[in-house]
Amino acid sequence: MSGEHVDGLAGWDSVRNKTKVLVVVVVALTVLGLFWAYHGIRAIGDARLVYVLFYLPAAVGCLVVAALTTVIMRQRLRSSVAPRTAVTVASGAISFQMPRTLEWGYWVVFVLTVIASVTLAVGMWTDALTFPMSSGFDMVLPFVALALGLYGAVALIWLAMGFARFPTIDCTPDDLVVQGFKARQQIRWSEIVDVEPVASNNNLGLAITIADGAHAQVHINFIGPLAPARRDLQRSITVAADLFAVGADQLLGFLQYYVKHPDARDELGDGRAVHRLNVAG
Repeated sequence: MSGEHVDGLAGWDSVRNKTKVLVVVVVALTVLGLFWAYHGIRAIGDARLVYVLFYLPAAVGCLVVAALTTVIMRQRLRSSVAPRTAVTVASGAISFQMPRTLEWGYWVVFVLTVIASVTLAVGMWTDALTFPMSSGFDMVLPFVALALGLYGAVALIWLAMGFARFPTIDCTPDDLVVQGFKARQQIRWSEIVDVEPVASNNNLGLAITIADGAHAQVHINFIGPLAPARRDLQRSITVAADLFAVGADQLLGFLQYYVKHPDARDELGDGRAVHRLNVAG
């Protein structure tokens, strides 16, 4: 996360209150998706392939984004944990993941974005797709669509090549390892001072305070002009807690416990640490 942090649980409450407004976004995306799906089905009946290639991917994309937004809303608003698949025990570590729904959703949305955007751009340039609009908008829209398609294609390539990765958290008896979209940070438990809730850019986050003189080990997997600065990552670890299926509240309490109780960290190596979570399933 970036931007100014708002510290404490009060910041989390503020984010949760704002999150409820996303219901409007979900409803709008759902209506738009159903509208495009209707026209896509009509295009199938009329055997208009180019229109089908635009309308149906665009429709499904809108509906998937609406569904993913609902998942994020649920994770931000609830205080209970997700099913046991949110936590795994393997290789001497307790690991937390994003919901598989979100991971697959990213892939699906990017693929559909490429198909719909490229079809729209090429279709309008070749007059295979025509819509009632002003001449100025008709000139600009294909370029906007092509840029959106290029963004989706780059995102797919970055995910496939590992330049962007889905967030995970691995807890071993000795280390805490935070894999973000752009970088991996590893710090010894003994070098962590505290874990505190913070809110920034409408996200529920966890700020991990590193002891003076200590530095996180950093591996930056992202390439490009938006890659993070290594020096900043060595001294600052922030976890986007509302992305994890286990729930932000549970994740906060779990990490705080093992920062404050070094004698209990052996539990992280053999799976006993799971009992610190109220995990159903």
